[in-house]
Amino acid sequence: MNVKAIAAIAAVLGVAGCGGATPTTQAAVTRPAHLSPSVTPDLEAAAAAYLAAVAPANSAIATFQAQAAALPADASGQDAARVAHPLVAAFQGTDEKLLRVDWPTDRIRADVQGLVTADRTFESDLTNVSGQNVFSVAAWGDQISSDEGRLSAAVSIVRADLGLPPAKTG
Repeated sequence: MNVKAIAAIAAVLGVAGCGGATPTTQAAVTRPAHLSPSVTPDLEAAAAAYLAAVAPANSAIATFQAQAAALPADASGQDAARVAHPLVAAFQGTDEKLLRVDWPTDRIRADVQGLVTADRTFESDLTNVSGQNVFSVAAWGDQISSDEGRLSAAVSIVRADLGLPPAKTG
């Protein structure tokens, strides 16, 4: 596997991150226009729950990026899979946490479900890195980039629903 492809995964994840502050940081919540003022206290709690749920995934992204960058030029798909495994596990844990939150509106609940669906597709892409070789890695890279775009859009929608600022990338 070409190390450039692995580095590309790390770059993609810089964009895919769920963003936000650490869970102990108070979220600056701006009530979306479609919600009544009475929903704001629930929205603040939901935003805090979101930030707490995504914090481990964001930490795992940073770790993955550093480890992927350190892989040698002749790294195999198996090498990349070993680096990606903890990231996939962190994403799966985040998905489960997000699905257990009692979101304040049906719209937010549906958008979180959309985020989890997009994330599970991205997790599948990462899991499939082990089977990639010099002949398949380009198509796989295109697929993961496309799926990352869907994930990033889903993150943006949920963050907007919760009144959070856009996710920081990079």
